[in-house]
Amino acid sequence: MLLGIALAAPVGPLTLEMIKRGVQYGFFCALAIGMGGMSADALFMALIYLGISHILTIPAVHLLLFLFGSLFLGYLAYESVKSMVHSKEIDKTHIPYSKNLVIKCYLTGLTIALINPINILFWFGIYGSVLSESTQSGSLDHILVQTSFIFLGILTWNVIISVLAKLTSFVLSKQLFKWIHGFAAVLLMYYSLHFAVEFLRAMLAVYNG
Repeated sequence: MLLGIALAAPVGPLTLEMIKRGVQYGFFCALAIGMGGMSADALFMALIYLGISHILTIPAVHLLLFLFGSLFLGYLAYESVKSMVHSKEIDKTHIPYSKNLVIKCYLTGLTIALINPINILFWFGIYGSVLSESTQSGSLDHILVQTSFIFLGILTWNVIISVLAKLTSFVLSKQLFKWIHGFAAVLLMYYSLHFAVEFLRAMLAVYNG
């Protein structure tokens, strides 16, 4: 469970999006972002367990991950800037909520996690090690229990972030709201440019190789 919390705790694109959506739209939208990320984590775990992690060694897969990761995070940075420029006074008594908005947040979280190369390599490295150790010392039931507690840790962290984002919305001023979106935009653009550079490096490696 502590491993799950440690995996979810670092501030990355997913956490930034949870905070931003939670402040703007409330608890359920922030949690939906996190649940989308957890769905991607479950897919990665299944791929690792099935032993098909070798697909990450394919150069074309590397290129696509870095390219789509850069483009999508750049789009999120643009959305943050747009929200910062056109932000209105926050209504602390009524935060807009709808089922479609929650679904959209879930899909956003899923997309961020699926195309984030750092997230993918992190899971295949960390969980791959955990799985390797578990298969040597325990049964399938033991592996499922360990995996369940990792997910419980991630869910716990996501709930904490969602609650804090919701509580923060009650004391936010318009100016502070702008600063949050501005900070998110800067970090998201950093990740976007980082993946763009990695994409160019991978292209050069393929070209020279």
